[in-house]
Amino acid sequence: MDSVYIKIEDSETVSCNVNNNSVEFGSLSDIYNGTVFYGRDASTGNNHFSIGQWGGPDLKLYFHPSWNSRPMEEGKYQIVGFSSLSSASSRYSAAITTISQSVFYTAYEGSVFISKSTSGKLVAKFCKVQMEGSWGNRTYTTTASGTLIQP
Repeated sequence: MDSVYIKIEDSETVSCNVNNNSVEFGSLSDIYNGTVFYGRDASTGNNHFSIGQWGGPDLKLYFHPSWNSRPMEEGKYQIVGFSSLSSASSRYSAAITTISQSVFYTAYEGSVFISKSTSGKLVAKFCKVQMEGSWGNRTYTTTASGTLIQP
């Protein structure tokens, strides 16, 4: 008798389709075919993705500090506020930030899905993540959807 192996995957998927290495914002300039970096962030010490292009906003996707000393795992990572990432109880936590026109935005709701491409590179996907920023006494909101591939 032959053996049959069935791989069971999480049925939750990303519900939007964004080009590779691109981020679409609800009310900011989009990033298309941006330059992607993956590695340790100099200011926080956390592993992160960074994407940007000349003349537009950049976006950073930070991971819980527990991933600094081990390979990232595939799965769903819950968005937490940037200032809460280091103290988040789950290592499956992530934070997303962007700066546009001097306004610092941070995501406060949503999920990031991490998978691996056929070549073994990490792929991060997120859809309509809610972000908020402030300048003085004004509050700004936007959404972000993206697909980032480890270079």
